[in-house]
Amino acid sequence: MTQQSFARIVIACSLILTVVLGSSRTAIAAPPKVGIENRIAWSTSRVSGSPEPALPYTTEQVFPKLKFQQCLDITSAPGSDRLFVVEQAGKIFSFPDRADVEAADLVVDLVKEIPGVQQTYSLAFHPDFERNRYCYVCYIKAADLPDGSHIARFRMTDANPPTIDVKSETTILTFLSGGHNGCCLKFGPDGCLYISTGDGGPANPPDILKTGQNLGDLLSSILRIDVDRTDPGLAYHIPADNPFVSLAGARGEVWAYGLRNPWRMSFDRKTGDLWVGDVGWELWELLDRIERGGNYGWAVLEGRQSTNPEWPRGPSPILPPTIEHSHTESSSITDGLTYYGTRLNELTGHHIYSDYDTGKFWSFRFENGQVVDHREIADTKHRVVGFGEDHRGEFYLLDHTAGTIHQLVPNPKQHQPITFPRKLSDSGLFSSLVPLVAAPGVIDYSISAELWSDHAIAERFVALPNDSSIATETGKWVYPKDAVLVKNLSLELRQNDSTSRRRIETQILHWDGSEWLPYTFQWNDDQTDALLVDAAGVDRSFDVLDRSAPGGKRHQTWRYASRAECQRCHNQWSGPPLGFQTPLLHKDHAYRDTVAAQLDTFAHIKLLAPPVKVEGVACLVDPHDSAARLEDRARSYLHVNCAHCHRMHAGGAVLSQMHVDLPLEKTLMIGVRPTQGTFGIHAAKVISPGDPFRSVLYYRMNKLGGGRMPYIGSTEIDRFGVGLIHDWIRQLPPEAVPEKSAEETAVNLRKHELADIERLRSTADNAERKTIIDRLLTSTSGTLMLI
Repeated sequence: MTQQSFARIVIACSLILTVVLGSSRTAIAAPPKVGIENRIAWSTSRVSGSPEPALPYTTEQVFPKLKFQQCLDITSAPGSDRLFVVEQAGKIFSFPDRADVEAADLVVDLVKEIPGVQQTYSLAFHPDFERNRYCYVCYIKAADLPDGSHIARFRMTDANPPTIDVKSETTILTFLSGGHNGCCLKFGPDGCLYISTGDGGPANPPDILKTGQNLGDLLSSILRIDVDRTDPGLAYHIPADNPFVSLAGARGEVWAYGLRNPWRMSFDRKTGDLWVGDVGWELWELLDRIERGGNYGWAVLEGRQSTNPEWPRGPSPILPPTIEHSHTESSSITDGLTYYGTRLNELTGHHIYSDYDTGKFWSFRFENGQVVDHREIADTKHRVVGFGEDHRGEFYLLDHTAGTIHQLVPNPKQHQPITFPRKLSDSGLFSSLVPLVAAPGVIDYSISAELWSDHAIAERFVALPNDSSIATETGKWVYPKDAVLVKNLSLELRQNDSTSRRRIETQILHWDGSEWLPYTFQWNDDQTDALLVDAAGVDRSFDVLDRSAPGGKRHQTWRYASRAECQRCHNQWSGPPLGFQTPLLHKDHAYRDTVAAQLDTFAHIKLLAPPVKVEGVACLVDPHDSAARLEDRARSYLHVNCAHCHRMHAGGAVLSQMHVDLPLEKTLMIGVRPTQGTFGIHAAKVISPGDPFRSVLYYRMNKLGGGRMPYIGSTEIDRFGVGLIHDWIRQLPPEAVPEKSAEETAVNLRKHELADIERLRSTADNAERKTIIDRLLTSTSGTLMLI
């Protein structure tokens, strides 16, 4: 047989198979169409390192063989070479202060030994511990118990390793248990025991018991008691020089008050100053130098910010915080200590503290009544929940989630040269900025649901160094070091006129090997380049011709966000990068020559390896797609605009969750009373089914200033989004309304308001119109309807 004859037979067989298989249900599927056939390596990257000088300190783990479960407190005992660690779930451990220690020894398991104990917060040793063996523990029973927070004294054995005899327990003091218990214990230089207490309530709404300014209970305070003596009916003595001993109706134990959740505190052992880190609410984290009888404002104020100005105030004037941090840089303060060790000489005499959410550390000196040399000294990924000292005056910090112990150490990168690009043209992301052309290997992409960006239009790119891939085999995407995600934002200076479009900002997310770091570049007026914005961010104003705006012009302030503001959303607790996730990428994309599925294309060029499974993944739709279901559009809108904060452990200040993969009935929105204010809306709900004007979600989207949603990242109202959410809430089946309830009153009020709106539409009588408008303006819901 000749080669040609063999070839003819092969071709004929192929044709037959094609016909047979083509008519069979088991036909071989054609390979998916892809938008990029061959990937080009990205070799021009200059995005590496940091644009800022390295901070002077970083951390290193100590006692590397030890690991604890949700550790909360670390301290040392007088006359002992041991360190003691408290776990949240009730166990206390000790171990020798040696770097090579192999294991920690159990001191006590209070949950196991004492009925009802659920959590343990802190441990303090009596100054005369070597003689009396007394230690003091704060443990918590169930929430909302009048005596659920316990301060108890135990006797510790002098065995090696030591243990606590639970039969030796003496209850010293109890107070209401709740979300905010405080419960830090410290002995002062005067020998008294100081106890921090929170407001006993949940995170929201603020100070539900109105205890912050109330001296009639033990909450929201720093307490001072003498545990070496007793008063009649008490297991302790109230010192006569406590500030409110003689005030009628006040608890004499109170030393200072007006604190929300004073989680950790410390004494400066040389000056005697008492420092307290008070975990803030919506806007501020506070560090206070506590004065005798001091009032620190909660919940009339949050720091210097007014919260409930009409509430009664305590008997002493409100003092400003010594140090305050905006929630753009800190969101859960952890007080530390004043350092007098020798290992870090340049920090001697400095007070050091941290933040649980950001892992940042700061230091300062307090001299002549003033804070001096206040600076950030380290930026870590630790969930810093407590500090402790050994007998040499060296300090340790606890990482709550990792369960590990660390020290600050000099940063070896401190004096390395800075190579991070300060111009977009130097980044290697684009081969040309005029016109804008992505560098070879930088791949444009799109997402199924765009978030609202104050009228701006987004274009997106992904860039992986060389020909590296995002590993997806475990379901958690693992990015190569120096991966970059890019978003260009452009604004039309004449609304709905694409020829007036100009780029104003380029945002990048840079994966440094352990976390995503955000940076912003501001485009110049000539549109020839963009410069890196300083870490603090900056504002700029634009005048936009917009027929729908009063006078035909919209004066718009554009916020180039600070890096800390960006990290409020782009952090490890919000999940993977917000604009680069399977539900958003699972769509077709218009490539140069074809339209193809993005995820198939990414798999084909091994940008993602192996291919991502999309079965069971919650799909998002374009909120502007009128052909899609209204509920899908609304839920997709909330997902991309709100869910990165409004999900468990992601930093949202309210309890509602808005990610699309959660059934609506489990989002804690439908028929749920708001926890952070009703804005005067009668019988308000987060979402009141069938009634957008009684839905705080809808109201927050309509407003500016404090209480606006989204809280950061936007300052302009999205009229389309407002309309979408209105229409969705309006068609939700209303809940049954009990007779003679606040809900029934609200429904009846709404009927009258709707009737007023109809009369307003139909009447031309100016006097009647004014009367109707004035009546509608007397209620929040009526005003919303009027708008």
